[in-house]
Amino acid sequence: MSLLVPSLESVSLVDGVTVKDGFIYLSEDEIIPQQSIQGIATAEMLLAIANGEDAEAASQRISSEIESMFGSTAAGEAVRGVYLNSVPLWTDATVTYKWGDIRSSFKTATRNAMTRWETATGREVKFKEFSESGWDWFLVVIGALHMVRIEERTLSDASGKALPGSWPWGISYLYLDPNECSLDGSPSTYPVYSVALHELGHVLGLQHEHERADRDTYLDISGFRLSEWLTLVSTRLVWRSVRVLFITIYYPVFETYTEFFSSCVKTAWDWGSIMLYENLRIQPKHVNTTNGKPDNPNVTKYNTDLSTKDIEIIKTLY
Repeated sequence: MSLLVPSLESVSLVDGVTVKDGFIYLSEDEIIPQQSIQGIATAEMLLAIANGEDAEAASQRISSEIESMFGSTAAGEAVRGVYLNSVPLWTDATVTYKWGDIRSSFKTATRNAMTRWETATGREVKFKEFSESGWDWFLVVIGALHMVRIEERTLSDASGKALPGSWPWGISYLYLDPNECSLDGSPSTYPVYSVALHELGHVLGLQHEHERADRDTYLDISGFRLSEWLTLVSTRLVWRSVRVLFITIYYPVFETYTEFFSSCVKTAWDWGSIMLYENLRIQPKHVNTTNGKPDNPNVTKYNTDLSTKDIEIIKTLY
């Protein structure tokens, strides 16, 4: 496969994209092994853009080349609400994780958050540390084993960040901002344990409570960036697959799309969800100290633990 991997060393890549130690870092959104079908396709796309080729034409060309290699396709639809239908869940309900650059106290807090998810769901979901064996790395490269890397990372707009779900041919991520997180949540920081609970919710496939289709019934967020929350116009990877012997190979097709963040509501609205942001304005008829902060019931409180409905949706998914 290494013979098929395009060289990116001499090319000025798209801003925010770096290549290091055999991985392509697409800003903070995705980390992709170069020696994989996804890595080859992504590198080809980056080279095309860096060399001035029209992005749409390049995506059609690359997609056509990949499809001609494998023959058959099977595209899925993306739906956003409580969770993304397109996000693949973890095989055997087991999240494989690998520690990156992270201090021991943050590791302990994150591991405690994992244990909370495990015990709350009756171990219907489990977390397993990556073994670092040569065989497991081989499984990662061929797409048979997926994992999430957990590390500290300075973020510009969040205390933590994670890529939802289990993605083929890519090491997904969970970031904790050391400037925004601390063990006890003071001063002016968030407890790393509760941030980890929230981000692990993303890893398991959940989206934010305030991105639900019915959120305007409960929240008044007219002062927030609605265009980013309600619609997204972008180029995305639509995953297709083909069966080769006993392995299912997934490969990306690039397409431009506009998506309305709606549909998929699997539980009732949840003021206590670990996936709900704090300080969002509450619609007047729902203003009270149960839904909001004790000292300011007009805005959502900061939830520090899993709610009954958080647990319910994960047990439903897995």
